Amino acid sequence: MRKLGIIICFVIIALDVGAGYLSFQADNAQNKSKQMNIGVVGCREPSPIAFNLGLIAAILLMVAHILTNVIGRCSCLKLAVICNICNW
Repeated sequence: MRKLGIIICFVIIALDVGAGYLSFQADNAQNKSKQMNIGVVGCREPSPIAFNLGLIAAILLMVAHILTNVIGRCSCLKLAVICNICNW
């Protein structure tokens, strides 16, 4: 059971790291979008790539938090409680 808890913690950490990486990629994609000038006001054109990357990152974070909360409630996996504390 302890090995299973360690594997689950690493999966949760991998989901968090993946979400972080995707969010940085989404930010870079948004920064590369066109600058639109309307008179004196300037704004950026929305980037569908940035939106998709951000959405995937949010879904990965949601899955990581759901896993942590569900597994953290299980009394047989004490290591999952530590992951829950680290994840939040």
